[in-house]
Amino acid sequence: AQSDVTSKAQLQSWKNLFLLFWPSNYVASAAGIVICSWLGGLFALRRVVASARSTFSLAEFDLPLWPVGLLIAGIALLALSMSGTFGLSDAFRLVGANVLLSMRFVFGLQGLATFEGVLRRKGVERPLAIFLCVVMVCIDMATFVLVALGLVDIWANFRHLQRGVARPSD
Repeated sequence: AQSDVTSKAQLQSWKNLFLLFWPSNYVASAAGIVICSWLGGLFALRRVVASARSTFSLAEFDLPLWPVGLLIAGIALLALSMSGTFGLSDAFRLVGANVLLSMRFVFGLQGLATFEGVLRRKGVERPLAIFLCVVMVCIDMATFVLVALGLVDIWANFRHLQRGVARPSD
C-alpha cells in the first residue's frame, strides 16, 4: 500500500511537470531542426563543392541584448505567479517557467560559443575542443556554468567580437 501511494504521488509530480513545461518541447524540437538543417546544408555543400568549408564557427555566435529582457520578464512572471495577487498565477508560472527554460538554451549556446572561442584562442586542437564542448553540454552542472558564461559574455565580451558592426554577407 505504501508503494502504491508513492507511485501515485510520483505520477502526479510528473503530470504537473509535463503540464508546466509542454511548450518548451516546441523550442527544443525547433532547435534540433535548425541544427540538423545547418549540418545537412553543410554536408550537401561539401559534396557539391569539394573545396567548400563552413564559414560559420560557433565561436562567432553572438546574442543581441534583447534575450536578457526576456530573461528578466520570465523571472518577473515567476515572481508574480508566486505572489498570487493577480489571479493568473498558473498562467504566469506556465509562461515564466517556459521563457526561463528557453533562455537556458539560448544563453547555453552563447556560453558554448564563448567556451569554444576561449579554447581556440588558447590553441586547443579541434578534436579536443569538440570533445570538451560535448562534455560541457552533457554534464548538468557544466550546463549551468555555460548559461552563466553566456549571460556574462553579453556584457564582458570575452571573445572581443565587434558588436554593432554589420558583417559583409557572402
